[in-house]
Amino acid sequence: SLFLSMTEDSLRNAFSMAQRMEYAMEVEKKSAAQMETLLDYTFHGVIRLDREGRVAGVNSQMEDIIGSREAELAGKPVGQVAPGIGAEALERVLGQGEEYSLFLDLNHISVFAMMVPILYDGQADGAMITCHRVARPSQQEKDEKGKKTGLYPAAARFEDLLQESSSMREC
Repeated sequence: SLFLSMTEDSLRNAFSMAQRMEYAMEVEKKSAAQMETLLDYTFHGVIRLDREGRVAGVNSQMEDIIGSREAELAGKPVGQVAPGIGAEALERVLGQGEEYSLFLDLNHISVFAMMVPILYDGQADGAMITCHRVARPSQQEKDEKGKKTGLYPAAARFEDLLQESSSMREC
């Protein structure tokens, strides 16, 4: 046990500290609620990753794209949820703090994915992946266009290209 004297100043300091902590907690709750609302009502799918590259959360649009609920996806490595995201992409985003973009096919839905690090004290503490649905023409549409114009699509895919954000390039 320890004997402490209760003085008016020590009580005043304790109450003041408790009020500041309550204010900080309220600000954090409001900020989290605003972020959750933003993610839930965006038109794009969003995946939140922890610093190890595991799914920390998804919004409802992403649940629709993947065909699974957030509870089923939470904690899984992102490579299992989005097979086109490999170790190189994760290393660039989580290890080096760079942006990374690529095309993915998720549950037979083509998406353009943009991966950005969540930076805290200069280090990646996780990442956000936004997925924008894209329409890819069918093989019949490609053939018809080729017959009309004499131009045919390239044999390579965008996923084969390394992509870098213009903000990350040095001048």
